Amino acid sequence: AEDGRHHTFHRRYRHGACLIQKRSVFAAACLFFLTFRLYLTHSLSLFSFLLLPSLLLPPPPLLPSVEQVKKFHAHDCELTPEKLKTLIEMFLRGTTCIEEMWLNNNCLGDEGVCLLADAIKTSTHLKNLYLSNNKITSDGCMGFAEVFKMNHDLRRLSLCQNPLTEGGPDGFQAIMDALEENEHFNLTHLYLSNCKLGDVQVRALVAMIDTHMPKLEHLEMNHNSFTDPVAVSLLKIVEERRKAGGKFCCLIDQGNPKVSKNILEKFGDRNGEFWPSDSEDEDDSAMLTLATQQ
Repeated sequence: AEDGRHHTFHRRYRHGACLIQKRSVFAAACLFFLTFRLYLTHSLSLFSFLLLPSLLLPPPPLLPSVEQVKKFHAHDCELTPEKLKTLIEMFLRGTTCIEEMWLNNNCLGDEGVCLLADAIKTSTHLKNLYLSNNKITSDGCMGFAEVFKMNHDLRRLSLCQNPLTEGGPDGFQAIMDALEENEHFNLTHLYLSNCKLGDVQVRALVAMIDTHMPKLEHLEMNHNSFTDPVAVSLLKIVEERRKAGGKFCCLIDQGNPKVSKNILEKFGDRNGEFWPSDSEDEDDSAMLTLATQQ
């Protein structure tokens, strides 16, 4: 009887071991099948499969195509005229629809701004252009005058921190002369702070604002060198447009050493925006930004 029980135990043990072995083979086969299917689905190597947690990470964002870019920001990137040529071919030729370019604090100089002016003078897409601190002098103004003469769609322009009268007054006067020929100039925001503008230049600008810039809403003239009589003429335009129900903001601070404090106070509060964008509520997926070059 004892031998019979021993025989039955061994038989059941062998049966259980065989069953475990079959189930192990089945489990291994299932695991291999799932692994192979995952490999085919995700085009991963078996080594990559070991890094399974990486599959849970979101995919990297895709850069917009050139045709999709509407905003281009390149601050402090040491852009030179040679590099600018490439950007012009990418964003200002063909089927591109770039609406805003920030090129502040670069090295475009007069040559670069002339290249840019030639590209945008008949542009129907570009609305906002920021060129602060690019070493633009009177020669650059001569080339950029074509924009004031031919462009009908530019809305915001910044030429701050450029010595526009360095090399003579002819460049800024060329801009004023070109503006006189453009009956459909639609600029609404003009930034001319720290541009070394004196009485002659600002007096000519005041005359153009009065006769050829009816849509101008925001003028920034901080840190220049004009005197009280010219400041008063600016103030007169501000008051006239506000009385007519228009919106006009002119910023002049005490960086203008020749304008007395009592005249500055008459300009009132600083209503209006400082660096706004017409399209700042748009999807940032349409914006391309170059990293600052160290």
